[in-house]
Amino acid sequence: MIKFPKTKIELGYSVRFDHKDTQESLKFFYQVGLPATAKIKAFQDMMSLCKRPIEYEISTRREINISITF
Repeated sequence: MIKFPKTKIELGYSVRFDHKDTQESLKFFYQVGLPATAKIKAFQDMMSLCKRPIEYEISTRREINISITF
């Protein structure tokens, strides 16, 4: 019997926060349709981590995550 791997494909936006003064960076991925929605969720997550988003530079990009489970 041949077992095929499970493939999971997620489409969404990656939001990255790079600290202006240090090497610290945080990356979030959201399966949403708009980059603005991803940014809002990322800001909320930053606040829940007690981080100050104003100290970071933000970048957003469309991303496809593919995971394969054997």
